[in-house]
Amino acid sequence: MPNNPMVSIIIPIFNSEKFLNNTIESVLNQTYENFELLLINDGSTDSSAKICGAFAKIDHRIQVLHISNNGPGNARNLGISLAKGNYIQFVDSDDSIELNMVEELVKCMTSEMAEVVVCGMKNLDSSNRVTISSHPTKLSLDNEIKNDFVHLLKLGLAYSPVNKMYRKSIIDEYNIKFNDELSIGEDALFNINYFSKCSKVFIYDKPLYIYHQREGSLTKRIFHEKEMAQILLYQKLTEFLDNDSTFDTLRELNAYYLMEFSFIIYQNSIGIKSIGDFFNKVKDTKKFINRPEFKAVTKNSYFYSSLQRVMLLLLNMKCESLLMLFLYCHNRFNKKPLPL
Repeated sequence: MPNNPMVSIIIPIFNSEKFLNNTIESVLNQTYENFELLLINDGSTDSSAKICGAFAKIDHRIQVLHISNNGPGNARNLGISLAKGNYIQFVDSDDSIELNMVEELVKCMTSEMAEVVVCGMKNLDSSNRVTISSHPTKLSLDNEIKNDFVHLLKLGLAYSPVNKMYRKSIIDEYNIKFNDELSIGEDALFNINYFSKCSKVFIYDKPLYIYHQREGSLTKRIFHEKEMAQILLYQKLTEFLDNDSTFDTLRELNAYYLMEFSFIIYQNSIGIKSIGDFFNKVKDTKKFINRPEFKAVTKNSYFYSSLQRVMLLLLNMKCESLLMLFLYCHNRFNKKPLPL
């Protein structure tokens, strides 16, 4: 590995004209200069393409590619295939990074001989209020990686690709790609696949990635799409953990996915438009809770909130209609989501 390794920074872009200048500038102003910036314009219909072109004219490190819209997973895969760097880093087109993020992550990769570095994140809401998610600095080795992955999962630091730096050699050797047939969870699957090939992970407590939470940024997906994505992730993660993980780690995993599955049921109650729609959603919920994955997460688990306890009690009593009615009334008369 060279003393000054090249980093390939990949940004998938779709209709991000309002935020793109800030995102690209946060990369170009990095204290670490040996990088290439791959801007993958994923069929934008706004002025994003022009913004990319303007930046490419003033900095030779930028490469712009225009493709038809096929989602961020496909765009990231294209970026990986074109990347010339020793390390890979991803940035979302409406976020930004601290000016020393690349330098700090490269230092961690080289000094610790890590296969991936995971850093903390700053979450910036529309009122500029900051919350920080971070894990204490730690070198995670071999089987303890699985336990630490679940700890990162609870902190919201495991599944996203943007708070990490990867070795391109590992991605290439094991042909690790984003599943471009999925619109939800493709980034989580990428990380599960990547971490399963690692024996040395460095967790860095500094929050170097800045996630900008936009109004209305929560993606509305149909129930079955969200259901199948979370089921798939639960299956893949339990395969990754297998028998090497501790009882407490598996219990933490089940508790986390009890929360995720509860949130799917909660979201299914949003937007009920008719009596017929109400009973269709009750039917969906009944099918969901009878899945073996849902039953599994209720065992050796614990509740994140009293609301989860009430939800599970109603479900165990076969009172799906009553639960859906309660959730519908909450959505109808309250602006804040339930604290699941």
